[in-house]
Amino acid sequence: MTKKFNIHARMPYVRIGGRTIFQPPLIAMLQTDGSFSHSRNPRGRAAAYLETAAQDTIHKQLWEVKDAKNSTETEWASIAFGLKFALENDEYVVGVENDNFGVIAALLHPVSLRHEYARYYRNQIHNLANQSAWVGLRWIPRQFNKADKILR
Repeated sequence: MTKKFNIHARMPYVRIGGRTIFQPPLIAMLQTDGSFSHSRNPRGRAAAYLETAAQDTIHKQLWEVKDAKNSTETEWASIAFGLKFALENDEYVVGVENDNFGVIAALLHPVSLRHEYARYYRNQIHNLANQSAWVGLRWIPRQFNKADKILR
């Protein structure tokens, strides 16, 4: 008998910052996503879906990413903007979820980043995480990312 992989099972969060080492039992869930349009007037956007740690409130936010060069830049921006949005909503224990594996990997591992925008946003994300009690990060498949629906 073979076991089927449960696509709905999610990986645990990996801590990227905060004053607390271990993940607290109640955390706010922040899903972020970015998009970029290659139209005649290129424009980038970032979205965040924040479910509070108490699980009683959902906040949604959409931002324009001015002068974005591509969709990867908007993904970086979405995490930075989303984490700032969580802190502004008094959520200091946050699990961040995003569907861009490259951005998630670059935040979890000390790799050299080629683009200036990636270095800028990585630094901003880590600074925001260190202002928090605990921030973790994980990749999720696009179909589970509620921030993607905000962009549509």
